Amino acid sequence: MASKWRKVFLVALLIAVAALAYQVWFTAPASAAGDVAQVWKNVQRSDSYAFTAAIENKTIPLATVGNIGRFSRTASLYVEGQNSPRDEELQLAMWGGLVNTLDQEAAYQMRLRDGRVETRVGNEAWQPGSDLNVGMAPGGDFLAFLDVATDIAAADNSANPDYTIYQFNVDGRAYAQRLIQISQDYLVRTNQLPAGVALQVPDNIQAISGSGELWVNANGLPAREIVTLNIPAAAGADYRTEATLDVQFSDYQGAAAVVFWQQPGRALSRALSSLPLPTATEAGLGLMALLVVLEGPSGVPRPGGMWPGGEIIGWLADNTQKGISPEVHAVTIHATPEFSRTHYETAPEEVARLLLAEARPWLGSRVLMVQQQRWRYSIPRLTYPEPCLVVPGPPPLLFAGDIFAGPRVEGAALSGLAAAAALAAL
Repeated sequence: MASKWRKVFLVALLIAVAALAYQVWFTAPASAAGDVAQVWKNVQRSDSYAFTAAIENKTIPLATVGNIGRFSRTASLYVEGQNSPRDEELQLAMWGGLVNTLDQEAAYQMRLRDGRVETRVGNEAWQPGSDLNVGMAPGGDFLAFLDVATDIAAADNSANPDYTIYQFNVDGRAYAQRLIQISQDYLVRTNQLPAGVALQVPDNIQAISGSGELWVNANGLPAREIVTLNIPAAAGADYRTEATLDVQFSDYQGAAAVVFWQQPGRALSRALSSLPLPTATEAGLGLMALLVVLEGPSGVPRPGGMWPGGEIIGWLADNTQKGISPEVHAVTIHATPEFSRTHYETAPEEVARLLLAEARPWLGSRVLMVQQQRWRYSIPRLTYPEPCLVVPGPPPLLFAGDIFAGPRVEGAALSGLAAAAALAAL
């Protein structure tokens, strides 16, 4: 008997844990910082992606007597390339000023392969390089700014509704340390700097400040990043610098198939928000039930289920006869929707008393244990006109259940078959 009770307890515990996991998984409040961290993980899981960057460096004279009559100057740089996070490989080409970007012979090129940097101009032979930091991007990776992003917040995307937009600030000190650390690690690894010798971070680089925007597409991957950096004047210099990086990302490989499932609750919320579905109150009726363990067999007739009629009990099921609880005598008592609605806020003890009193003619044995369950939205009140619902991807979403093809198990099964057919047809 102890083992029987232990199994009953474990089943109840699993039900409670599953309900809690569902609530946390699907209703946890969104966090902008958590979202961006997940986007960054999605990128790092991808096989490769392409990028282009338009960079402007604006040199601004300081307000000194010697700079009277001097004006700001802007230098531009265009970068395009491909990053392969899994293989830790990177290749890019850069053009400065008004150089034709179609002219590959005018491009300064850099690649990271097998842990080594190589550079060349045009179609010349590749030569050993010494720096991974290109175009103000740590390690040549423009998305590495996400590692030093702070104060992340969702931004207004009404002008660009196809994207989720986040704003952030750049931690200047962390950014400077990352630049120096990347350079130092590479120089030591390639024997260009003795081990134990540390590169010094210039004071003006440590004082960098900045801000940015990240545009995320429907697949949870970056589509655009805009970063502005303010670089104070170096010691002895009479100018400061403002750099603006406008980066576009595309052609992700090996990532889209897994991205949606990283945050199912939020993705489902976004997908459902535009659909003409009834609200939960309009669509569902509440339901209450008792799981009753008996000392002996119940009086429920074969094959183990019945509709007793009346206004209190909607359905009685003998779980032992059904094979659900072969080692104990257990009965499930489902209240009617009307009784459930009327008594949903009633104390559990009173609900159990009323249901057990109504079910007594069919219990047949002494009650050993009672467990009560309540579902606020259980039985469909309104049904969706189609047998299932398909939301175009990528990847596509399909919804099925008894709210689509009619209530009860048969409706849910028919809806599931319709969803399978719809998926096969995509």
